[in-house]
Amino acid sequence: MIRAIFLRNIRHHLGLLGVLSLGLFLFQLAMVWFAARLDLGPQFRAFLQTLIPPGLVDVIFNQFGFGSFAGTISFGYQHPLVLISGIALVIVMATVPAQERESEILELILSKPVPRRAYLGANLLSVLFTVLLISAMVLAGSAFGLMIVVAPVDVGWTDYLPSALVLFLLLMAVGSYGLLFSTEAPRRGIATAQAVGITLLFYWLDFMGDYWDLLETARYLSPFFYFDPARAAQAGLAPRDIWVLLGISLALVPAAFLNFQRQDL
Repeated sequence: MIRAIFLRNIRHHLGLLGVLSLGLFLFQLAMVWFAARLDLGPQFRAFLQTLIPPGLVDVIFNQFGFGSFAGTISFGYQHPLVLISGIALVIVMATVPAQERESEILELILSKPVPRRAYLGANLLSVLFTVLLISAMVLAGSAFGLMIVVAPVDVGWTDYLPSALVLFLLLMAVGSYGLLFSTEAPRRGIATAQAVGITLLFYWLDFMGDYWDLLETARYLSPFFYFDPARAAQAGLAPRDIWVLLGISLALVPAAFLNFQRQDL
């Protein structure tokens, strides 16, 4: 039964999964091509400072690891386009239970001998598959790009395995609280708004924590604080980052199952 529900979820969202995953692959491939074609040394930084304020240039180079061939590739893993696309796709998959509750399909499914834990487990597998697909396609874009360009430095695709892993952990954290919201919300729009809203708050806390002393401590509450693909590519994954991001999923997924089990459906 879990397999049947999982395959149905993937089939219903196959077009969206295919288009966005291909888009992420091509985008990361373009990032590698872009990094290989441009001189990203001091001259490039000086050129950028003639176009945009120096403070914004510092953000681009320091916060995102931009400014070198290897750093530009790792920047692709945290580019706003990648994050927005990936997070949106994960939230779509995580809020399937709320959508089926709204359309009353959920009552029909559970009226059959289908345990609630099996139903939600199938949806969890759908989220896990989506997160794995996104991370793998971005990594594949890096690998294929490095095969077809002449790299100015000795960089291999395996150097970005830690970046792909930290992207996987971040998206899984988003999917876990999206699934939790979905077990409670009567409509998909509500669950989506909750997941998007808290994700934006987390991103804002981390981003503004660099510039506002009042948020220096609060930013530790954001999963984005522990998400640094550039650092992961250069020095490997920090154990703290792994355990915090993984801990979010390990805490919220059981909470989603408990919450769904007690629902009056």
